[in-house]
Order: sequence, then C-alpha cells, then structure tokens
Amino acid sequence: MKKFLITFFLILLIVNLFGNAAQDHFFNNVFYNFNDMVDMLALDYSKIAGLYTAGGDITGSASAGHFPAFRAGAAVGVIFLKNPLRFIKPIDFFGLKWSDVTNELENVGLYSVVNFFDQNFLPLPVSYYSFDIGLPLGFTVGAKFNVGPLGAVIKGASSAASEYLNNILHWSVGGNVKYTIMRDHKYFPCLSVGMGTQYSYTLFDIKNIPIGNVYLDSNNTSIPSTIGFYSQNNNTSIYFDFAISKRLLFFQPFAGFKFVQTISHNLTKFTVNFDLSDATVEALNTYKDEVVISNKTGYDSLLNEIGKIIPVTDFIISLGFEFIIKIFRFGFQADFAAASQTGMLTLGMRFHVEDWQFAKLKKKKEQ
Repeated sequence: MKKFLITFFLILLIVNLFGNAAQDHFFNNVFYNFNDMVDMLALDYSKIAGLYTAGGDITGSASAGHFPAFRAGAAVGVIFLKNPLRFIKPIDFFGLKWSDVTNELENVGLYSVVNFFDQNFLPLPVSYYSFDIGLPLGFTVGAKFNVGPLGAVIKGASSAASEYLNNILHWSVGGNVKYTIMRDHKYFPCLSVGMGTQYSYTLFDIKNIPIGNVYLDSNNTSIPSTIGFYSQNNNTSIYFDFAISKRLLFFQPFAGFKFVQTISHNLTKFTVNFDLSDATVEALNTYKDEVVISNKTGYDSLLNEIGKIIPVTDFIISLGFEFIIKIFRFGFQADFAAASQTGMLTLGMRFHVEDWQFAKLKKKKEQ
C-alpha cells in the first residue's frame, strides 16, 4: 500500500509543475501519459500479487502430522519491491522529465528518501493469519486470511488525511490441501506436496486533492482543479507446492518451492475536476468539468466497470527455520519470486500440536 501513497503524491507534484500548460497539451499529451501510468501501476501490482497470496505462510514442518493434529498462527512480513518508480521515469509531461522532478524533490528535501527507495526497494508491509488441521492418511487442510481496514486507521490518526482519503482496504482469504509423502524420521526429512488457492481484494481511494489552477485559454487563466485516484484490485491465485523439513532437537529448517498462477483484475482511475464557476460561457460550452483517465475495458451486465485482466505466472522459492518450545514455534522465512524478481521476509509465531502430543496429554489425564 505504501507504494501507492508515494507514487501518487509524486504524481501530484508533477501535475502542479505543468499547471500553465495549454489545453491541447493538457488533454492530449498529459492525459495520454496518465493512461500509460495507469497501465504500468496495474502491471506492477499484479507482479507482487502472486508472491503475496502464495508466500509468507511459515509452516516449518512439511506436515501437520496425522490425525489428530492442529496448528494456528500469525505472521508479519515485508515485500521488497524493486525499482518502484520505473513507470514515472520515461514519461514526458509537456517537456517535463524525470530529472526536473528530482530537482524539485531536492529543493524540498525529499530527494534522498525517494532516491533510496528507487535505487534499492520499497518495503510493503503484509500480515497473515492461518490454521491447519491434520486428517487421516497423511492429508492436511488449511486456510489463510487477512483483513486490513487501513483507511480507518489513517483517518483516525490524521484529520488532514480524512479530508481527502475515502478508503484504503485490503482483505484476503484462501484454502489449501497437503499430502505428507514421508513423515519426519530419525535419518530422513519430512516431505509433502500440496495445492491451494487464494483470493485478495484491495481498494485505494483518494478524492479531491487540490492541484492549483490550470490554464484553459487566454480568457480562463485561473480554473481551480482537483484530482482523485481510485484503484481496485481483485486477484485470484492458484498454486502447487513442494516442501521439505527436518527437525533437529528444538530447531527445524525447511525449504519450499511453489508454482503460482495469478489472474489479476485491476481497475485504476485518475479523476480531474475543474471548477468552471468563474469560466466564460464559451469555456463552459467547450470544456468538461470532469475528466476520467481509466484502464477500463467495458461494462458487465450490471453496468459495473470492467478493468484489465492481467495473468502473471511465478515460481517462489522459500527458505526458513523455526525454533520449537513445546507447542510454540517461532519462525523466520525468506521468499523469492523468480519471475517478478521480488523478495519477501516474514516473521511468525504459531501453536503446533500433533497426534503424539494429544496422546501424551490423554495419558496424563488417565494417570
């Protein structure tokens, strides 16, 4: 989500810099480039969607054990998005280039921060909640979910943000099934294979940010304007995975490999509004009071806008370990998506109880 915040306010900065552009440049040149930005933002989000939905679930043991077995936990992590500002650099707004933007950022003391993220990565925080249940014959079923009402948190923390922020919302839910090929043995590791699906929804909605006056023509030189940004993302991922682990006393390293196919449905819009209350009659008959730049491709049967469908295929390699203290497990995992060249680090804690532990508790009660 932070990616959208940073890039959006950079876009606002750029819009302010060309406030005196003529009408033909403003609508034909500037908005044409906005369409390019919308497409590139949608593609960037789709690339990390597979890693987010299929990665980060620290399981440690390749199996939840035979029936009865249960595990539940929570994890927090960071996705490292490389080159997050790439979509802005090749764009030329009425002769304005990336170098002009960096000069302006340097004047206001923000260049070093933006340049660090651009040269290294932009950290995107993520979180998960998950549970698994062991079944007979070596099967395991599980689920993973997340709810993030970030808009309410931001508006509660900042009265200024509540004036312009409609909402930031994220939630996801999914399920998986695994089969234990071989349980952990004294001399051999635990092996499992599985598959799962995950659906995620993200909404980012900002309204009526003032961007100063625009120059429509020689008779309308002071037209106040505002801009809004809306992005809705629906992502469905299907993945297949292989996992291996080996317990060594209280320490358990593990590795995993996942093939992920994600279908991303992205609808992104920039809305520019012009206050024509003081405009001439000729301007009122010539210019629109609202311009929408969108990547929509049409409408469905309910007249809802349809955005772009973006398929993304990725291969995720996972490495990590867990410390085991009775039924508590504290883990660390690193994921790397080969196709999108994006990485993620995750820390998690969970409760893990297997069949032999249930048997041990039962024996104590009988005594």
